[in-house]
Amino acid sequence: MTYATEGDKVVNAGCKASSKSKTVTVAPDCASVVAQLKEPEKAGTAVAGTFGNVLPGTKRTAKYKGCANGTKWCFALEEYSHEHSIFVGSSKIDVPSVTAPVVTPTTCAAIIADFTPPPLGTPKGPLRSTYWSRSITQVHERFHVTDVHSGITLKVFVDLKAFVSASANCTDCKSAVPTATFDAKMNSLYSTYLAAFVPGAEARAHNVSNPMYLTLINQIKQRAQNAPASEGWPAACK
Repeated sequence: MTYATEGDKVVNAGCKASSKSKTVTVAPDCASVVAQLKEPEKAGTAVAGTFGNVLPGTKRTAKYKGCANGTKWCFALEEYSHEHSIFVGSSKIDVPSVTAPVVTPTTCAAIIADFTPPPLGTPKGPLRSTYWSRSITQVHERFHVTDVHSGITLKVFVDLKAFVSASANCTDCKSAVPTATFDAKMNSLYSTYLAAFVPGAEARAHNVSNPMYLTLINQIKQRAQNAPASEGWPAACK
C-alpha cells in the first residue's frame, strides 16, 4: 500500500467477521530526500585597520528529516544553512581606475607608493596610507566568500550529510530526531574546517588582489609615458 502524504496512518484489515486496525508511520524513502545547501549573506561591519572583511559562520543551522531505509527508521539532512557577513569600506581616497580624476601628475607618485604590493604569498596588501581601491578590495573580499564556500561550508555540508544518514543512527521503529547530536557534529565540523582554513586565508586572497594593484600601477605609468610633456607627469610615475 502506498500513500500520497507522510505521517501516521490507520491500516484496517478484515477477514469475515473479524477486523483489525493498526497505526503505522508513513515516511519518505531516505534516497528521495535531497539536501539543500543555503549560504545567506548579510552586511558586515567595519573592523579597525582593515578595508573590508568576511566573517564565516555568523549563523549556522540545519534541518533533519526522519525517513525510511528498507525496514529501518533513519535520518537525512534536509538543509544546511551557513550565513556569512561581508563589509567593504574606507574613508581614504578611492582610485577606481587609471582614468579617474584623482590620478594626476601631482598625485601619481603617492598613489604608486600606496599601491605597491608585497611579494606573492604575503598575507597583507599594499600600504594604502592615503589612497585605496574599492573595486580591488571588493574582488579581494569576494574571493574570501568563494574560499569560505569551498574550504569550510561545502565540506561541512558533505560531512554532515554523511554523518546524519549513517546506519548507526537508524532504529527499528520511529524515533525522534537526535537534533542535539546532529547539531553538535555540525558545530564540531565547522570548528575543525575553520581552524584549517584560517592560517592561509589572507595570503590566498592577497595573491588574487595584489597583482591587480600592479596592473593599475603599470596602467598609471603607461598613461604618464604616453602623455605630452606639457602635462608635467614626473619621472617617478614613468
